[in-house]
Formats: sequence, structure tokens, C-alpha cells
Amino acid sequence: MSSKRVLIVSECFFPENFMVNDLAETWVQQGKFVEVLTRVPSYPFGKVFAGYTNKIYQKERKGEITIHRVQTIEGYRESVKVKVLNYIWNAILASVVAIRIGKRFDQIFIYQTGPLTFSAAGIIIKKIHHIPVTIWTQDIWPDSVYAFGFKEKGIKKWMLDRFVSWVYTNCDHILVSCKGFETKIKKFTTGGLINYVPNWALLEESCSQDMYVGFRRGINFTFTGNVGKMQNLENVILGFEKFTESRPEISCYLNIIGDGSHLEKLKILCQENNYQNVIFYGRKPLNLMIAFFNESDVLVLSLIDSPIFSITVPAKFQTYLTARKPIFGIIKGDAKQLIDDNGIGFTASPSDVNSIAEGFKKFIDLTNEDKKQMAGKSNHLLESEFDRNTIINKITKVVFSDP
Repeated sequence: MSSKRVLIVSECFFPENFMVNDLAETWVQQGKFVEVLTRVPSYPFGKVFAGYTNKIYQKERKGEITIHRVQTIEGYRESVKVKVLNYIWNAILASVVAIRIGKRFDQIFIYQTGPLTFSAAGIIIKKIHHIPVTIWTQDIWPDSVYAFGFKEKGIKKWMLDRFVSWVYTNCDHILVSCKGFETKIKKFTTGGLINYVPNWALLEESCSQDMYVGFRRGINFTFTGNVGKMQNLENVILGFEKFTESRPEISCYLNIIGDGSHLEKLKILCQENNYQNVIFYGRKPLNLMIAFFNESDVLVLSLIDSPIFSITVPAKFQTYLTARKPIFGIIKGDAKQLIDDNGIGFTASPSDVNSIAEGFKKFIDLTNEDKKQMAGKSNHLLESEFDRNTIINKITKVVFSDP
């Protein structure tokens, strides 16, 4: 088993911060030969990272890992048309590279965190060289496409459905990061078995424990991660301001740490309305997040009110658990249920600003004992359902199992 060669097919990889980086490094430590097929790093800004050239194809090494990169089309953050074009271009280039290098691997592992189109490269290797394929789905298609506003009808829907079915039917193993994904995928495949394999916490607790980031004195609510339309932060801000207006005697702040396509719009919203208690910190490195968590009183988890997100548990949920702080889930579905059932915070309807305002109020009245109990419950949930070693062992057993 230890000598097997695996090709990881993933739209994103180091230096972009994703779970697949940790998984790849772990497999190398276990003695496996790992190569990665990905694109030139550009997430989340839509611009090529400093130090990289945007070639049609290039190869590099990170430690023992060989990385094959294909060109990305910049500007996809600002334009849906460019985003779609980039999806197609990445898939074409990756597929060409896959045909050239695919035959030397024993296993193909697809880490699908965004467009399913990039997965085509792995499926092509399966079709040509009959190599087993495992996919770990982080974002469910075609539902996420429709959530962005694409019409669910006509020839485009037919083509999209056929493509999704082609990908999943040709996978030997299908892993889903959220339980609700299984029912959705079953409609598109008669192929491999579907197993629930959740994410683990991306953040290492040893990072920057003693650092101080300087939050303002008061009660600090903190949101971290991608700042896009899907994160519903406009409603979060409106609910927060409604809450602060009702409790002017309490100093409260909403800290937004991250970057994304909606950031400037949110800044303009706050400037035009003179919302002074909403603080934007921009994107920060992963090794600073523990410091931000330490100075936070409550962590905010939010997504828009859309059917696809009712079955989605954002990857940051597990990372929030490591902070042992109350979680405010402005969200529906599976993530809401995890928070409510385990008693680790409160939830509110993402489309109801009044509900969001009332949710913020609930955290003001928490006692130290309440917070201590929530911390203990977060720790229990983290260890019982989202243990890193247990999850990695499960993925490894599936991927490297003998046919």
C-alpha cells in the first residue's frame, strides 16, 4: 500500500488554504507518492499570486510533492462570464495534462471544492487508463450553479445535468463532506458507493496562541472567511446594527476578517449609513486566526437562505469549534441543527433581519458558566465527529483500498 502513486486533482492547492494540502502532506508522510494537478494559485482574489507566472502549463515541487499547474484566467471574481470561461479553460488544460501524465498513477483522488468541471481531468484518466477514482465533494453541483442565478431550465440545464451524471457515474468512490449531499448525488449516478466524510478543523491550535490583534474593548462578534454574496453579510450587518440600536449602553463590535467579491459593497453600505461598529480587517494569514478567535466573544457563521445551503455545513464550522467560543449560526438546515442540538450557540433565520437582531441579543446575557458549558460541548463535538486523524484514516482506507 505504501508504494502506491496517487494523483490529486484539485482546482486549488498550496499556497491557497484548503483541506487537501494537509491531506497531501499526510500521505507523503505515510510513504505514498503524491502528485497534484491544479491551476495557478489565484483564490480568492481572482489574481495570480505573487511569485507565480501564469503559464499554460508549469511544474514545481513542494517538498516531496510534484505539482502540475495549468493557466487561470484572471478577473473571475468580478465577472460571472469570466468565471464560467475560466472553469472551461481550466478543465480543458487540466484534461490535456491528465492524458499525458495519467498512466503512471495507481489512484486518482479528486478534491472538488468549487467547479465540478475541473474533475473532468480525473475522469478522463479513468476512461483511458482504467485507474480507480475517488471524489471528495465539498460543493454540490448543479445546485450551487443555480444558487448563483443560472436558470434551471432549457438546454443548459440538460447539458449541466448530463455532465454531472458523467462525473459521478464514473467515480468508484464518492465521499461527501455534508450528509445532505448524498440524496442530491444519488439522482445523478448509478456508480460508486456514497460515504459521508466530514471536514476536520483546518486550523492548528498551536498557531499564534500568544499573539494579540487588538480588538476594541467590548463584546466582539467575529466573522472569518470568504466575503461573497453567499455569505449573507449584508443581512448580518443590518441585523447587528438593529441590535446595537436597541442596546446602546453596551459596546459591541462586528469584526469581519476576510476578503471576497462582496467586500467593497459591504464597506460602502457601512460608510453610507455610518455604521461605526462594523470593522473590516481584510484577509489575514491562517496562523493569525487563533489570535483573532481568542479575542472574540462569539463567532458568526452565515449563509444566504437557499435550498442548497440547507444541506451545507461550511468548512469553517469545524475550525470555529477549535476556538471553544459560542457560535451564532445565521443559517438553516444541517448547520443550524448541529448548533441547536449540541447547545454550542444560537441560530437565526438568514432572511429575517429582526431574527438576526434578536439572535445577537441572546449572546449578551450569557454568563461565564454558560460560555464554559458551550466550550465543553464544542470540544466534545470536535473530538467525537470531526477528529482529524479518524477522518484522514477513513479517506486513506477508501482511496488506497485494493479493487
